Amino acid sequence: MNLLRPRSTLWFEILAPKIECAKSLGNLGRTAAVEIEVRPHDEELISIHELAEGLEEYHQLAKLFQRYWPVGELHHAPKPYSPVDIMHRALTGIQKWRVAADPVIDELQRLQEERLRLAYCQRFLNGIKESDLDFTLIGSVGPVLSVVSAILPAGIEMNSVAALLSISVSSEEDSCFLALTETKDKQLLHRDIKAINGRVIIRPSWIEGDAKHALSQVDDRVLWLDQHITQHLDQLHNFYEEYGLDDVLGDVACLEWFLDQVGTLEPVGSNLVWITGWTTADNSNQLSDVLSEAGVPALVSFPSPPADVEPPKLLHNPWWAKPFEVFINAFGAPSSHEVDPSPLLAVIVPFLFGYMFADVGQGIILILAGFWLQSRWDGARILVFAGISATLFGFLFGSVFSYENLIPALLFHPLHNPLLVLSLPLLFGAVLLVLAQLLNGIESFWRGSLVRWLLQDGGLLVLYIGALSSLLKVELGIIALIGAVWFVVGNMLVSRRWYMLFGALGKLLEDGVRLLVNTVSFMRVGAFALAHAGLSSALVLLSESSSSVLGSILIILFGNALIIVLEGLIVSIQTTRLVLFEFFVRFFQGAGRPFRPLIPPPNIINVPPHNV
Repeated sequence: MNLLRPRSTLWFEILAPKIECAKSLGNLGRTAAVEIEVRPHDEELISIHELAEGLEEYHQLAKLFQRYWPVGELHHAPKPYSPVDIMHRALTGIQKWRVAADPVIDELQRLQEERLRLAYCQRFLNGIKESDLDFTLIGSVGPVLSVVSAILPAGIEMNSVAALLSISVSSEEDSCFLALTETKDKQLLHRDIKAINGRVIIRPSWIEGDAKHALSQVDDRVLWLDQHITQHLDQLHNFYEEYGLDDVLGDVACLEWFLDQVGTLEPVGSNLVWITGWTTADNSNQLSDVLSEAGVPALVSFPSPPADVEPPKLLHNPWWAKPFEVFINAFGAPSSHEVDPSPLLAVIVPFLFGYMFADVGQGIILILAGFWLQSRWDGARILVFAGISATLFGFLFGSVFSYENLIPALLFHPLHNPLLVLSLPLLFGAVLLVLAQLLNGIESFWRGSLVRWLLQDGGLLVLYIGALSSLLKVELGIIALIGAVWFVVGNMLVSRRWYMLFGALGKLLEDGVRLLVNTVSFMRVGAFALAHAGLSSALVLLSESSSSVLGSILIILFGNALIIVLEGLIVSIQTTRLVLFEFFVRFFQGAGRPFRPLIPPPNIINVPPHNV
């Protein structure tokens, strides 16, 4: 029965030096076996307000300078100072770097802006390099007249009343535009260019000669700019190392991680701190070894947990049941008195899916798809189990890629026995609902309320079994009657009130109708099995009606692909619905608390924002 019960985590307490708390937590986080939970206490370890102000100042600096900090490994060795002192030292280090870097950054930005302008100028000159324009004469126009250059979107003509004379050279990407305008209309022409998503090009005053000569001058300037931009970036990198910004940013990242993941700890005097929480480790030596390897002197113990705290739960299932934990996680974590039905789902889910999707060929496709996808998505392993079940039911129903005449049916063909196809899922659903009620009884035993369950829900279980038995033999209906009396009397005994007779009768009617509805819901499994068989039969008939062999092959290929994708999705939804809303509701509450391990500190610094 331990296989069906979630495992509880252990409460741990670590007494460590206060100056080593960040280092201790960082190494504990790398184990993925610790969840921090701080006990209530009056004295705060750190000033959250002061640290938050420091982090806000850091973020403002990062907005300005992050693009000039190289991407790289953080130096994770938090200094033996208090968190507030670490923040002050980090901000001081960044400010010292800023004093040295600011003049270099200002010059770098000027060079980069000029480089950007010249890049557009290069595009413009490349577009008109075969023309006879003399930029020496263009540069001398004025003051009454002005010349405006622009790059326009491809295929768009520029018609502006402000342009006295103009030329345009088009390419596949865009078109280069140059116009003569009166100086007083220059801004109007600029607005007209921007209105059609064009870009005005500011020509350097120093270019001269024809377009080819001007382009050569711009290319030389761009080369010079690239060299100086590289020199300035190298100088900034040297400043980054000189002022130890890798250590500084590492300290800030650790503090930010601490505030996000932990927030605070319980201090013990002026030099020690309690680190408390939950762990999946089996003994204190595992945690002690982690801290010892990091050079942190600490005492680790596993005392009894606080009485008012619910320990997080772990699902510890064998490899074949782990994929089906996704259903549990969708409903909620089980508490210590709830069943973990993952091993049961490893049988139930494939059975329901395979019955509705019975085909040898399509099942093999699902198996291959599951193996291919499982390296990218853990849930794909469910596809493997579902494909195996579909393949087995395909042999039982004699279906291979929608053909029912390639192999003999080991059991029967669905369309030949529709009533039997509908009846079998009802029987399976009834067994499943009996199992769900028994699981509810097991949970009551774990909670210490088995007697109450026997008096109430035990009678309902007998009533349900008796009602099902009466379908086989009418005389067995007496069992249902015994169950009904049991349920009513049991509820009266629990409440110790005679007038609860009426409430018990009403509850009996409500629960009985709900069980009936839950049972009938499993008929949809047979209905989808018939639909799958009918769709496969129609596909084969459509293929055989084709006048060409190629047409028949294409119909079978695309038809089976359509069935696998669309019907596979529908069957998956129906299986999930039956598991969650017909089976789980009988015993599973999801009232537990999942284990959320402390994530380790970041290792990489400075991933630039998208808008940089």
